[in-house]
Amino acid sequence: MIDDANKLSVPIDWSKELRTGDKKVFERFYTKHFPLLCAYASRFIPQIECEGVVQNTMIWLWNNRKTLLPNHPVLPLLYTITRNKCLHIKSHESIKSKVELELQQTYAKQYEMSTYEMEELQQQLKQAIDELPETYRHTFMASRNEGLTYQQIADRENISLQTVNYRISKSLNILRLKLSDYLICLIFFFYFQIFYLSL
Repeated sequence: MIDDANKLSVPIDWSKELRTGDKKVFERFYTKHFPLLCAYASRFIPQIECEGVVQNTMIWLWNNRKTLLPNHPVLPLLYTITRNKCLHIKSHESIKSKVELELQQTYAKQYEMSTYEMEELQQQLKQAIDELPETYRHTFMASRNEGLTYQQIADRENISLQTVNYRISKSLNILRLKLSDYLICLIFFFYFQIFYLSL
């Protein structure tokens, strides 16, 4: 009984176990450490984004399991990868915010609209969007109103990234034609949409 207890207390060499490609071993590792990695990721980024980051880290682990060195701890490596992914997201969000602010400031200096003109533009824009083909409109609004990236839209709608890009590009072209009287405003609006949402 003592020998059995000692065997159970021996730390698992996850590097060795994962290298075998046994899916049950991976599932055990995933179940045990996924919540811990999510908790660690939450120190850097919002909780809602943590699971996606850790999921990508686990996918990396599975795809690269054969490169793991025996007797080398896996967890420090995964915590480092998770942290780096989180810091990349934070840097990415910071850049997006900075770009948005700079574009808005540039636009404000170069072109000013009265309250009436802005309201009229918004009404015309809403009507033009409502007249888009349904699939175009749904995809376009997901990027414009919900702020989703092209990849997030593709995943949610179960379509390819190319399809998302095509639908939004076609939507933008249609709106440009229908709102040509507001060309100066739309140059800024569409440039901002394409540049910011594709980051």
